[in-house]
Amino acid sequence: MEWMLIETCPIKPFDKEKWFQAHSDTVLLWVGRTTIGSYGFTEKGKGRWQNVYGNIKPTHWMPLPEPPQDFSGDIGHE
Repeated sequence: MEWMLIETCPIKPFDKEKWFQAHSDTVLLWVGRTTIGSYGFTEKGKGRWQNVYGNIKPTHWMPLPEPPQDFSGDIGHE
């Protein structure tokens, strides 16, 4: 996968009934380092990118990779 400019990331339009829901898929973002985040709106319709720590200003994005399909063990157990 290649990094794409943030302006190309698909974002659903503002919906005043669902303003609190994410308006993009959860994606991998580049803000000088990688982070996972999504695009959202405030109740008044102001859009912003955010991760678990708050608002961010990414320059690039890419879809999250698929999780491993062949995992067959408990984490932390041998």
